[in-house]
Amino acid sequence: MEFEVNGRQYHAGKMNAMDQFQVLRRMAPVMGPFVEFMAKLGERAKANQPMNQSEMMQVATPLAKAIGDLSDEVTNYIFDKCLSLVARQEPGDRGFARVWNSQAKRLQMEDIDLPTMMQIVLKVVEGSFENFFLDPLLFSNGPPGQMGGPRLNS
Repeated sequence: MEFEVNGRQYHAGKMNAMDQFQVLRRMAPVMGPFVEFMAKLGERAKANQPMNQSEMMQVATPLAKAIGDLSDEVTNYIFDKCLSLVARQEPGDRGFARVWNSQAKRLQMEDIDLPTMMQIVLKVVEGSFENFFLDPLLFSNGPPGQMGGPRLNS
């Protein structure tokens, strides 16, 4: 799967079925609040009514709490499995370089900050699970707030 984040090209390999299961299992506590968050954002976008900061905080709080309740072990597992699949196009036609060192459990590129890393992980999750959901949850281009709510985009 190829994708772009912040003007840089990335390639993610395919996550094997067992890793997909293990990642999905660990993400389960976040899925409900995430779907609800995306549906509310989609409803407001569809109505062309952007949220102010206070409304955004209110809508994001259940998702933030669910993410905050995940243990370090769980989040590290999810990030390791997702980031270990990703390589970034190097400037000057030098090919692709891995962004994650699984043994050292660290990023290989100093310029990848938290928002960039989160976008990369979300792209890998989207690509790894879109066939699993077969369009009914959150990875389709369907109307917001309905089955197949808003698609994740960078």
